[in-house]
Amino acid sequence: LDGNRFLSAPVALLPGHNTITVRAAHPSGAEASHTVTVVYDPEPPRIVSVEPDGGSLLSDALVGVNVTAFDDGPLWVNVNGYPCRENDGRFSTIMLFPDGAHVLITTAGDAAGNTSVCLSNLTVDTSPPNKFTVTAEPIPGSDGTRYVLRFSATDDVSGVSRYLVSWNGVDYIPAQSPFPLPPLPAGDYLIAVKAVDAAGWERLSVVELEIKE
Repeated sequence: LDGNRFLSAPVALLPGHNTITVRAAHPSGAEASHTVTVVYDPEPPRIVSVEPDGGSLLSDALVGVNVTAFDDGPLWVNVNGYPCRENDGRFSTIMLFPDGAHVLITTAGDAAGNTSVCLSNLTVDTSPPNKFTVTAEPIPGSDGTRYVLRFSATDDVSGVSRYLVSWNGVDYIPAQSPFPLPPLPAGDYLIAVKAVDAAGWERLSVVELEIKE
């Protein structure tokens, strides 16, 4: 039989380990056999979770990505083409993102060539709101003893979520423009307004104010 090739009919495999035995017989009665084990794996890996969660807003450009994935055999995982290290079913990598919206493409593959893909998105914002100006306008009829603050800031990534106001070092309080200052004793004041974006970054703007007697 040396040097000859033989082709069998297709062999149906079941998921998992399959034992296949090949026997060759000679008219003289001599026989030979060979047994192999074939693993049939039609199922792709299961991606259970990807962290950060989809829709996350992050204030750090350096992002740790953690993936939980399982398969009946060995598997590999990458995120946006970057390979992950495995530790007890958990795969991780560290990635650097510029400010803005991004898509994570998480791919898990097994030894049989099956793959699973999970898409998720995140936004990175490492910058405070843009510079802005605060104005203090006297309230008509107050003879310079009452003022209203006006302000408006923008943010290029996550948007301005809130404003905080303080004067002469008192605790910051939430505010919206226009913001009427409460009655204040005569004197000089330093009014501070913080614009805070959705990622928690702050931009400070101040205006000096004199309250007349």
